[in-house]
Amino acid sequence: MELMESIVCPGCGSLCDDIDLYVEDGEIQDVINVCAWGLSKFKGTRKFHPDRKRARLLQPSIRQGLHHRPVETEDALARAADILSKAKRPLVCGLTNIGYRAQVEAFELARVIGGVYEPEGFRFRRMVHDAWKKSDLPVLSLEEIKDKADCSVFWGFNPLHSCPRFLTRYALFPRGKFTERGFEDRKAFVVDVLETEMKKLSGQFLTAQPGNNALIADALKTLVAGQEPEQYPVKKSRLKEMAEQIRSAAFTAVFVGRGIGYDPVPEESLEAIFSLMAELNANSRCTFFPVYNEFNACGADMVLSRKTGHVRPADYSDPPVVGKNGESAFDRLDEIDAILSVGSDLFWGLPEEKIDRIKEGKTPLIVVSPYFNRTTGSCDVAIPSAVSGIEEEEIAYRMDGVPLALKQIVPAAAEGTKDILKRMRELIP
Repeated sequence: MELMESIVCPGCGSLCDDIDLYVEDGEIQDVINVCAWGLSKFKGTRKFHPDRKRARLLQPSIRQGLHHRPVETEDALARAADILSKAKRPLVCGLTNIGYRAQVEAFELARVIGGVYEPEGFRFRRMVHDAWKKSDLPVLSLEEIKDKADCSVFWGFNPLHSCPRFLTRYALFPRGKFTERGFEDRKAFVVDVLETEMKKLSGQFLTAQPGNNALIADALKTLVAGQEPEQYPVKKSRLKEMAEQIRSAAFTAVFVGRGIGYDPVPEESLEAIFSLMAELNANSRCTFFPVYNEFNACGADMVLSRKTGHVRPADYSDPPVVGKNGESAFDRLDEIDAILSVGSDLFWGLPEEKIDRIKEGKTPLIVVSPYFNRTTGSCDVAIPSAVSGIEEEEIAYRMDGVPLALKQIVPAAAEGTKDILKRMRELIP
């Protein structure tokens, strides 16, 4: 049995790099230092049902009528290339659960076919990026936050459900250079729509009604500045206590999650939070940190930033489908005439009405995936792929932008995603 040490886990955006594995005869036998999310990746199980294996997609297929017909990989690639080359406004989407090299190849494919490159969940990341550009606030690495931050604010973010080891490795429990006692040297506050398990861990929980995040941030900013706010959107005593604590902290880290995106106008909430952090930086140190759930969401944004200079969807269709403000192509599904979903279960996150529109509109759907899922059951072409970071070497960007190498741990059950997309692109006339 072989021991593999310090492996990077492709379970979430934290990309924990302290995983030890025991491998025998090409199979992972045991995993050490891993959470449930990471274990589901290494063992190929369901995230919420760790005793159940996920069914691997091993045979390419093409839909004929109500059924899928098994075909050779070359035939599936040829069919996919034919669909994409004939489409006037194709969409390449998903992309957050594959490696960076595959993401670059997906971008080039979208450019060649005159389509749209849209990573899953880009709207939240775009809003954070746009708000950050208007400020001069620093973004530190997770290691710097672990060493320096003696106060953590979890805003619209429950790490226990999205990045389970985030608290133990970086944000709350670890001993850092200036937080030698770990949890005892840190204060923690939570602002979220619903009370979660984080209330017990932090002891300081503010329940924000939808649309109240901006009001809470504005009230905190006023209190930190030593003034009295016009209104208290939550309990006065709790808000005052939080303001006093974060004002007296030497270094505050504000972790912002997707919960902010459920506000009626999330951009206003983010601007108010950034304004609060600017006020804190006047007398102490404060940094913001956007949290990404998918293991390589940051990589998908890196591709956009390097190729286009922004993190909005890249649209090469003529005329464009998405506007200059970066609207989603899914808002104009009637104009999309082919979809390539890579590294994502597309139907898992879409509203039912959009799923029905794809099906009823007979929009050709191509899926590249390691596993059977809800989307593969309704697609026109299904192509199996290797699991990034488990069955193929890749690069992934941690949520703070640090690139990490993903190793191949076991033999691949299918071709690598990058190679599949490259072969597909080469078949485009």
